[in-house]
Amino acid sequence: MEPVRKVSLLYSRGPESPGLSDLSLRRRLPRILVVDDNPNTMNLMQDLLSARGYDVAAVPDAAQAEAEIFQRPPDLVLSDVIM
Repeated sequence: MEPVRKVSLLYSRGPESPGLSDLSLRRRLPRILVVDDNPNTMNLMQDLLSARGYDVAAVPDAAQAEAEIFQRPPDLVLSDVIM
């Protein structure tokens, strides 16, 4: 008699699992929008956050920030308070 093999579908990634595909298992990078009128600060923030694995967009003013938000909504907005 053959030994009984237990199979868990919870951890299965094969085509036999309904609704799961390789695309659904991939995560997207969190997106951060940096808004700052000082180019040095804007570039520094963009470099630091990108180095830590975030998808970063940086813009120098509110009008461009609004356009960026409508085009690709960020998960977080970091904005200079005094611009």
